[in-house]
Amino acid sequence: MTGDPTNRRNPVTIQTYTETRDALSNEAKKTWTTHRADVWVSIDPRRGRERFDVGSKLSETTHVIRGHYHDFVDVTTKMRILHGARIFQITAIRLDDDYHVDAMIDCLETKEPSV
Repeated sequence: MTGDPTNRRNPVTIQTYTETRDALSNEAKKTWTTHRADVWVSIDPRRGRERFDVGSKLSETTHVIRGHYHDFVDVTTKMRILHGARIFQITAIRLDDDYHVDAMIDCLETKEPSV
């Protein structure tokens, strides 16, 4: 599972989804908040596809993001990763529990913003 740590040249932000209620209207307010910023990773594309749904085009690309174990030990699949304007939805997390060195995060990059 060990990746080349010198290849981790992409700074990303890990965000968590939160839902709060407005005190006056009791409406649900959905936001993404920063869980951890400036995490250095490598981003490796694996597969891409496009599909058409009700007159709109949806592009999806799967990636493997590799980073340091301690940066991802508390990350869940309910979080997402930002790299500039790119959004990666986390689909699986594989941690190196033997040596506590590496983490491999399976992600789906879509062109549609998710909430």
